[in-house]
Amino acid sequence: MIGLLFLLSLVHPESILPLGDHRAIVSSIGEFNQNDGTLVMVTDSSQKVVVTGLRDPKGLAAYQSWIFVTDVDRIWRVHRSTWKAEIYVGPKDFPEPPQFLNDITAAPDGTLYVSDTFREKIFQILPNKEIRILCDADRPNGVFFDKDTLYFVTFTKPAELYRVVHGQPEKLYTFKQVDGGDGLWKIGKTFVVSGFQSGTVVLWSRDRGEQVLAGGLITPADLVFDAENHQIIVPLLQVGRLRVLPLPNVDH
Repeated sequence: MIGLLFLLSLVHPESILPLGDHRAIVSSIGEFNQNDGTLVMVTDSSQKVVVTGLRDPKGLAAYQSWIFVTDVDRIWRVHRSTWKAEIYVGPKDFPEPPQFLNDITAAPDGTLYVSDTFREKIFQILPNKEIRILCDADRPNGVFFDKDTLYFVTFTKPAELYRVVHGQPEKLYTFKQVDGGDGLWKIGKTFVVSGFQSGTVVLWSRDRGEQVLAGGLITPADLVFDAENHQIIVPLLQVGRLRVLPLPNVDH
């Protein structure tokens, strides 16, 4: 998808969402606590702002023709054809006021799962917009829904990986090389996790254990698996660039 090692001129990029056809959307926070957040369309050779007026946009998830964006205390919905943003759910729609909505993932039926890192909860948003507290969690950050299971990684030192079983977090692993767990992706039996504080991107599976894919990175945030080119793309938040990491063979 993205052939460049770095894409410049991004102000605090947080998350990336591949769209196919050599395109992706990046959430750019801009200056923190300002209303200058944007969504940026990036290709192999260009970048273009397609949505403006957000506050601090972070996690991205796609469902049908929509892109969902977390933004502090609300979730935006953006249509791919018009790039018009509208508030999907606001602060008053939540059972408890959000403090720091962070990552988001979509189930096949359109149910959304959102981490609130500071409130230490994971919210479930049904297709009718009913919002429930799925579970309490210790600093949840990256979330990923696979088949019928939600997984999440914690923004702790060290980071921990969980799955949610019958509304309860069940710990799968405590990382040795990840502090401040941020991005999370699952490819077959292998999990890919970025450590915002440790500057690492790590692969983990029960069969192979923990393997460092990259180290020495500056603030790697919410990564994504680019299946088109079999690579991991990681926004480096403070650097303002995207880092592309070739992915070795993993456990499927």
